[in-house]
Amino acid sequence: SIELNVNYTIKEEDIPWINNTAWANGTDSQGDEVSDDDDASLHVTYSSSISLTKQANPNPASIGDNITYTYIVTNTGNVTLYNITLEDDELGTISLNRTTLSPGQSAVGYAHHIVSEEDIPSITNNATVTAYDTLGNEVADEDTVTVEVVYNSSISLTKTVSPTEANVGDTVVYTFNITNGGDTTISSITLEDSHLGNLTSLLDKNTLSPGESIELNVNYTIKEEDIPWINNTAWAN
Repeated sequence: SIELNVNYTIKEEDIPWINNTAWANGTDSQGDEVSDDDDASLHVTYSSSISLTKQANPNPASIGDNITYTYIVTNTGNVTLYNITLEDDELGTISLNRTTLSPGQSAVGYAHHIVSEEDIPSITNNATVTAYDTLGNEVADEDTVTVEVVYNSSISLTKTVSPTEANVGDTVVYTFNITNGGDTTISSITLEDSHLGNLTSLLDKNTLSPGESIELNVNYTIKEEDIPWINNTAWAN
């Protein structure tokens, strides 16, 4: 007998089976040919998998910030992946720089979102990547990112009176200016004055967008009991 060992490195195109036949031929001492053949089948196993990493910058974010989402898709198996697609449940389909990945290779995609007041207190979205291996089997992975939305809510009140000196029976004008100094909408605004009472019904609006103001002028006739000073405080809420 003679024995021969031959090394062969499995290739991806060998999946799922290597079915091959060998033939041995020879000639005997009388010049007659002899031959034989044998078959061998080898089952080729493999691993197909994909990984998705999703990042957000900045995080946390403020109203008006432009969040950049970065998606990194990696072929973590040992066979090529095809027809790779990426979907974000809030941002839709995300384009990748390649849709076919060899083992160990990565693809990247980007998306953007402008933070608005409606995003408070946080933005949470989930992305899912799918692909198909050599035999058409689907692989998938997902990743979720939560971005905290930081914000500032504030209201300011400015109160003036004109004139600042008056006689009994004179009419003075109190001017109230309410401003939304934050970055969120302020609603259900009320105004009350310790001397003039509740002035809420005199306001022509009770909701202010960021940076918006409302002004109210109130006439008041000086009374004898106001002598010698009128010291009053107003509150805006």
